Amino acid sequence: AALRAATTIQRRYHGYRVRVEMRRRASAVLVIQGAWRAHLSHLKEQARDRAVRLIQRWWLRIFRLREWRTRVRGLAVRLQALWRRKTVQRKYALKRRLALSVQSLCRSVRCRKELHLQDAAALSIQLAWRRRVA
Repeated sequence: AALRAATTIQRRYHGYRVRVEMRRRASAVLVIQGAWRAHLSHLKEQARDRAVRLIQRWWLRIFRLREWRTRVRGLAVRLQALWRRKTVQRKYALKRRLALSVQSLCRSVRCRKELHLQDAAALSIQLAWRRRVA
C-alpha cells in the first residue's frame, strides 16, 4: 500500500508539473503567436501601403497623361486655328491684290478711252476752228 501511495503521489506530482509546464508553454506559445501575428499584420500593412502608393502613382501618371493630352489637344486646336487663319489671310490678300490689279487695269482702260475721246473731240474742235479761220 505504501508503494501504491508513493506512485500515486509521484503520478499526481508529475501530472501537476506537466500541467504547470503546459500552462507555461501555452502562455509562451500565445506570446509567440501574438508577436508573429503582429509581425504578419505589419508585413501585410506594409504590402498594402506599397500597393496603395503604387496605385496612387499609377493614377497620378494617368491623370498627368490625360492632362498632357488635353493640353496638347488644346495646343493642336490653337495651332490649327492659327494655320487656318494664316491660310485665309493669304488667300484674302491674294484675292485683294488680284482685285486691285483688275480694278487698276479697268481704270487705266477707261482713262485711255476717255483720253482718246477727249483727243478726238479736241481734234474735231481744232479742225472746225481751222476751217473757219482759213
